[in-house]
Amino acid sequence: MNHDDCSRREFLKKFAALSTASVLFGINAGCSDPNNTGALYGPPPVALYGPSPVTDPMVLGIYFVDADTTLVSLYGHTSVPINSKFVFKCTTDMSMTVPATVTLSDAGNNPVALNAPVWDDARSLSVTPSANLSNSTDYTLSLTDAKDATGKSIIINSSASANFKTMA
Repeated sequence: MNHDDCSRREFLKKFAALSTASVLFGINAGCSDPNNTGALYGPPPVALYGPSPVTDPMVLGIYFVDADTTLVSLYGHTSVPINSKFVFKCTTDMSMTVPATVTLSDAGNNPVALNAPVWDDARSLSVTPSANLSNSTDYTLSLTDAKDATGKSIIINSSASANFKTMA
């Protein structure tokens, strides 16, 4: 047997030795050191299911505020009022002292001016366009930078951006 490869038996022993928590979180273990020093070879342990919403700051959702002051999901909405206030909801407490970067652009990728974003609370960021949006126009609103309360940058994923259309 080659020392660079894990045998099936060695793999099964290591797998059986993993704690229940490691199995639940999908942690990988490497092959043992050919010099028997106990070191692990291969990639470091990695969680299989991506970032944890408990520890990694991400956008949970993007909303607009309707006439009844209700938050309505912005994703794919086709009749957003032209004078809307937009709200980003985050998974963890964010730094309210570090400026967040929000962009709004039309279908031609032309930037649309926004007022400075404001943290309503540690998990809610609001922003409004500097002027009314155009009727029957497609837009994309994105949170491109923010930091959580510990200084960790927000993870930019598909929920950090929303396409929508304004009402006629």
